Amino acid sequence: MDVRHTREASQADLAAVNGASTAAAVRVGKQLKVSYVLTGTVEEYNTKGSATLKTQLVEVATGKVKYTVELSHQSPKELRTGGDVEMKTYVLLPITLRLAETLTAELL
Repeated sequence: MDVRHTREASQADLAAVNGASTAAAVRVGKQLKVSYVLTGTVEEYNTKGSATLKTQLVEVATGKVKYTVELSHQSPKELRTGGDVEMKTYVLLPITLRLAETLTAELL
């Protein structure tokens, strides 16, 4: 589920879902009828080409955090503008793909 569906289903402040409490994530997970909810925050975002993402995977049935991970990525090339397109292409996409690989390996 993406953020739009999460917001619609939860009618809740997304800051609460991504915060320290897992209760909001469990509530959203139950409303969406999913087994897990991935929450996270961008801890660092530097338009010169780096970002750090801190996430946790919450098991809806138990309310327990099943897995936490903090991933950082530095663009392999110097960004010319530091704009949205460059940041998405060279920083956020690679970090998201690494997160998907990490979670897949952890859960399988």
